[in-house]
Amino acid sequence: MADWYFETPTTPEAPFAWEIPLSRYRMNRGISVLEYAPGQYELARFVPYTYENELIEAGLQVFRGGYIHTVDDATRTALINAGIGITASNFTPV
Repeated sequence: MADWYFETPTTPEAPFAWEIPLSRYRMNRGISVLEYAPGQYELARFVPYTYENELIEAGLQVFRGGYIHTVDDATRTALINAGIGITASNFTPV
């Protein structure tokens, strides 16, 4: 089995600021990927810390947005087939 680096999806977002020029500036913010049932994934922009802990305690996977995670072939295939917008371009070989 091969391992892969998984980079979570991103969305362009403006920083919170009262100054008008800063509202035009965009930066990529990571979107978290949560496994809410075995093999079933969903995207979540904001994840409450307690909910994240509940998923981890239940043995489910949580991929926090903005980070690079190491996954195996089975997880890579499951994420791509989940139909949530994750493609092979989100993965690079280790």
